[in-house]
Amino acid sequence: MPLNTIAEFERVAEVKRGEQDNDPLVQEFARHRTEAVKPLVEALENVVAPLALLQREAEARGNRLSGVAYSIANDLGFVQKIARDALEAFRSELS
Repeated sequence: MPLNTIAEFERVAEVKRGEQDNDPLVQEFARHRTEAVKPLVEALENVVAPLALLQREAEARGNRLSGVAYSIANDLGFVQKIARDALEAFRSELS
């Protein structure tokens, strides 16, 4: 249940700390925020360790990395694509 009105958002913002556990709107807001951030965190982890990303993808396909993987992982365009794809997905989620 997304926050559809300013009043709903203000209600979430005004809930006191002790009341958060019982407020379904606050719980939904927290779940939605967490779900929205997960792909961005994953993308940042992949940007920090692109070789690990390539390794996971290779293993998922039953393959092993070759010597070219190091060059790909160090390619600025490859790393930027990871970030761009995550931003594009996040922006489309907001629309």
